Amino acid sequence: MDNSYLYSITNKIELENIPQQWKNISFDRFSENKTLYPYQKEALEQTLKILFQYYNNFQQKEIREIKESFLRLAKQNNLTTEQTQKHFAYTDQSSKAYEILEEYFQAEYGKLTAYNFINRMCFWMATGSGKSIVLIKLIELLQDLMKGELIPSCDILFLTHRQDLIEQLKTHIKEFNTYSRQERGLELVARELKELPERKIANEAFKDYFIDVYYYRSDLISDVQKENIVNFKNYDNDGNWYVILDEAHKGDRDESKRKQYYNILSRNGFLFNFS
Repeated sequence: MDNSYLYSITNKIELENIPQQWKNISFDRFSENKTLYPYQKEALEQTLKILFQYYNNFQQKEIREIKESFLRLAKQNNLTTEQTQKHFAYTDQSSKAYEILEEYFQAEYGKLTAYNFINRMCFWMATGSGKSIVLIKLIELLQDLMKGELIPSCDILFLTHRQDLIEQLKTHIKEFNTYSRQERGLELVARELKELPERKIANEAFKDYFIDVYYYRSDLISDVQKENIVNFKNYDNDGNWYVILDEAHKGDRDESKRKQYYNILSRNGFLFNFS
């Protein structure tokens, strides 16, 4: 998707004008030995601006109202009708994706309107640019905003197409935790998606001290349940996921169907696509 409308929105928001309770997280440091580069900090600051614009006063609104309001804002900031029709073509009844989505999204006149899928943003970062650092700082930001009840309380799901990228995330989480425990008393815990049911109660009791980061291989998300393949319906979580996709489209032979699973899982949360 052409995300120039996101840049247009953020360019109109001054960071200093965002209320202080949204800015408890420092984007300067990742761990004892790592600080963030300016482009990494900028990515997180831009993210904060979009989350503020999208979720500000969310307690007073239904999720549909939040999405419709943000779509209107996007159209005021370079998202044209032609772009909307192009990028949400699968919302038409003639699309195969429509059959997957219609159970979860409200149809109007045989279409799923674009506002349903406006809750997303993309991070375009080169290989070796420290994407994992930005990703984990994003998780820290989400946790702090949830703790402050500034955004909805949703679980976090990390999806990527290779096991070594999952292991890389775990390694960076360990490094982050060593510093974060001392500075904030916060710990991230990497957990396989299959652990979700048994963790829900514990999460509520200790959410101020740690946050579970669920993970799974994106190419193993399907509509059937087998030994390693998981049926997305069994982990739908009422659509209350902040889904983080890390190049999840690569190696995916059934990409178009899985894209819709990601949309469904994040329908009441947000979709962050790293590429």
